[in-house]
Amino acid sequence: MSNGTGSCPRCGITIGTDAKFCSQCGSPVGEPPSHHEHDRDRLSWWERRPGWEKALILVLIAAVIIAIIYFVFQG
Repeated sequence: MSNGTGSCPRCGITIGTDAKFCSQCGSPVGEPPSHHEHDRDRLSWWERRPGWEKALILVLIAAVIIAIIYFVFQG
């Protein structure tokens, strides 16, 4: 952990060099995040889905498989 100081690029207040956000204005400081908005385009269709959509899709697939098994062994 560094004890050095730096300054906020937005408001100029003195902050620690290891700070991620300015305590005065809340601006992010230091290295920008390594991901960019265009990185989302590189994700697969499944990876772009939020968690609730993934769960819903899996439940629907399971329901279809159960229905197929039920009707195959029913008849």
